[in-house]
Amino acid sequence: MKSLSLVILIVSVLACAVKCGWAQSAAEQQQAWPCGTTSNLLVDSIGQPVWIASDELKKHAVDTSNPKLPSSLRASGRITVKVLVNSDGHVKCVQALSGHPTLRRAVTEAVQKWTFKPFSAGDKPVAVSGHLSFVFK
Repeated sequence: MKSLSLVILIVSVLACAVKCGWAQSAAEQQQAWPCGTTSNLLVDSIGQPVWIASDELKKHAVDTSNPKLPSSLRASGRITVKVLVNSDGHVKCVQALSGHPTLRRAVTEAVQKWTFKPFSAGDKPVAVSGHLSFVFK
């Protein structure tokens, strides 16, 4: 009887994971993160990408450009973008997550031009994914 209860519990958890979006197929993950991946992406011990925080990414930025905003724009707020940086330090892809549409577009276009000091794991250069946040007042 205990084994049947355990099976029911496992099936329930898996069903909830699918329904809640915790378990995604590779196609769904690709759709959610349009940048795809790269063969030398920094991953943890179980193969999940290591997510680099905004402050750490900004410390590695060596060539940045500021977003170009229309002078008439009166928008403010926080813009957060996901970014995938290749092992050579160039941005492969940027995706805006939140904020005013004009600010999102300006930040995305600016970050696409950024370059970073390459990240490494051991002696090998690696690609990284993470987010960058910007506040406009």
